Amino acid sequence: MSRHQTAFVNPVIEKFYDKIQEKIIQKFQGKKITLTADGRSCSPGSSAKYTQVTFMCVTSKAILHFELFQVSMSKNSVTMERDAIEVGLKKCMEIPDIEVEGIVTDRSPSVAKLIREQFKTVRHHFDPWHITKSVKTQLLQVGKQKGYELVGQWCKSITNHLWYSMQTCGKDYQTLIRKWTSLLHHITDKHEWSDGRCEHEDLDDEDDEYFTPETLGLDEIKDIVLKPRLLQQLEKATHFYFTSALEAYHSLLLKYATKRLHYHFAGMRARSMISVIDHNWNIKRPQAINKKTGEPRFQRRWSKKTKAWIVSPVKVPKNYNFRRQILAMCFEKAASEDSKLAETVTLRSQDIANRFKIPRNVVSIAGPPKEELVKDYLERKRKSVPSSEEEGETEEEDIAERSEDEDSDDEVVLRMQ
Repeated sequence: MSRHQTAFVNPVIEKFYDKIQEKIIQKFQGKKITLTADGRSCSPGSSAKYTQVTFMCVTSKAILHFELFQVSMSKNSVTMERDAIEVGLKKCMEIPDIEVEGIVTDRSPSVAKLIREQFKTVRHHFDPWHITKSVKTQLLQVGKQKGYELVGQWCKSITNHLWYSMQTCGKDYQTLIRKWTSLLHHITDKHEWSDGRCEHEDLDDEDDEYFTPETLGLDEIKDIVLKPRLLQQLEKATHFYFTSALEAYHSLLLKYATKRLHYHFAGMRARSMISVIDHNWNIKRPQAINKKTGEPRFQRRWSKKTKAWIVSPVKVPKNYNFRRQILAMCFEKAASEDSKLAETVTLRSQDIANRFKIPRNVVSIAGPPKEELVKDYLERKRKSVPSSEEEGETEEEDIAERSEDEDSDDEVVLRMQ
């Protein structure tokens, strides 16, 4: 099956993918776009063999490009995402009649340095969710300490205010900072001050507990709110762009390329392509309508994050007609192929290796002869096992003693029967 996949299925998927992506790119020609980029590794931790970085348009949620990296193509598995973003972003910027004016990523320092030094014309944005999560983690750590419980009680309100500040700043950094730092007045029950006031209406908050200058935790909150690194990162969060749509796509990718199985590079690339086709093919599904009432359909579900019931729209079923088209193209290619299967597989494998410069092995160092490794192994084994004299008994005596124990156990079983 793998030979047929290499000879027929993978080339057809690549051809169909190029056709679909050409239509997607035509829709963006003559426009300025902002992309979101996020990496997905084939396994958790720092031992991944593959990392795929996907580039998606912020507004339309269409995937323009993806870059698949094998660990041998980079310094190590940790740097694969950074290297894949570098290569992929260059390719996106080379697309004719499309201007990439911005990119949204997480807060990776290596990626931030890459954009700052090598893509000076591209504006870098941070995902607000990652910033909010970092602030929440710091507040909860303080709130767990004895005497600082009030910090934990205010954690949700503080993170909500940070979210509100980024969402309503009008893409202006100074406005964002002014709104965010006004929190320090609010938590001390001061809603008007010399150069501003809170934006909320009059509050009926007799039950709320505010901070006083003597309250434990107030200084820690000030340190978190005014931390220079946080204020610097907020400058990249003024546009309120997210990478959450890419996280949803990564869930779809798992259906085609599970992390529980190993794939060769060509197979992994084909699975990534078909997942992109699936995403772009069903990108604008409308909301389903209840046939009896004629109203839009919703489903309720329990949110683990907010600990509350919420509703989400139900979309119409996905369209999988592209699968039938790919299958028909595979049959046509197999029927029209003149060369032998083995020759086709060899040529296809060589083409993939040459185009993407894939080494034959992931390991970059040639292995020594097996005999040397066996000799070293036996030598280490001999040194690690204590001698029979040190043990105080010979191996034969140990075996005999164990045999006697087994015989005595058999006698006990017989007596019980």
